[in-house]
Amino acid sequence: MVSSAKESLFYKDYEFPEFKFRFILPYKSGFIDCSYVYWNDDNSIRIYGGNRENLRLGNSNLMESLKNLMPIATNLIDLEKIIKKVIVLHLKFTESFTKNLTIS
Repeated sequence: MVSSAKESLFYKDYEFPEFKFRFILPYKSGFIDCSYVYWNDDNSIRIYGGNRENLRLGNSNLMESLKNLMPIATNLIDLEKIIKKVIVLHLKFTESFTKNLTIS
């Protein structure tokens, strides 16, 4: 992954024959979220809106009861656990995404 300290995020780019794909992992102020961006020469689409969007789609009542809408790392141990989980989920998503592309 590439670090962008100016933007407080990490990202990793993937290139496919007809488009590019970026995993973005921002970490500002202890808040941790992630998203994916797909783009080619014609357009750019954010295809995953991060944890907030996932919660909204999954359970709107839960959204109203939460004080914070994404994981917050209050110490280094929390940060490590959250980042490890996000990366494991990302790797599973990327594996499935790539597999489905080769099937199509």
